[in-house]
Amino acid sequence: MMNSDRNKYRKENDMGKQVRDKEVQEIMDYIMNKGEDSEERVYKLFKMNGVIYEIACNISRNQNSETTQNQIRKFYDYTIKINSKDEKKAKIKLAMMMPQIYYAIQRKVISSDSPFVKFLEDSIDKLNKTEDFENAFNRFLNVFQAIVAYSKKSRSDRNE
Repeated sequence: MMNSDRNKYRKENDMGKQVRDKEVQEIMDYIMNKGEDSEERVYKLFKMNGVIYEIACNISRNQNSETTQNQIRKFYDYTIKINSKDEKKAKIKLAMMMPQIYYAIQRKVISSDSPFVKFLEDSIDKLNKTEDFENAFNRFLNVFQAIVAYSKKSRSDRNE
């Protein structure tokens, strides 16, 4: 690969990362209840071809990310078992997900630069700092459920 090709590839990769970071930030703003909760905003996030859909498609489309449907489901199953009513225990359980995430990265079943990892890291960080934990945690679960559903749909569409 020539130097100019390598630079072009890096620029495209950086632009893709910036777009993913922006999408993840939009999701974080929703989870943390920042901004107006208009029907339009929620629709933009959750609709087919919306922000969450694009993140899920990016996860399942990028075979190099090695993020398997089983890994996505494993982390989702772990989070739905957390009781948001007991904030202290819930925050501890969320923090305990971080070693599991890094273990999965070391095993190469998920990629450290995956938007899925960024979503989990940012969510766990923000949820552990929020004053309105129960509401934020429920929003996080809604987003996570949509990612699970859309990544499954995206994979089945790709395999047809």
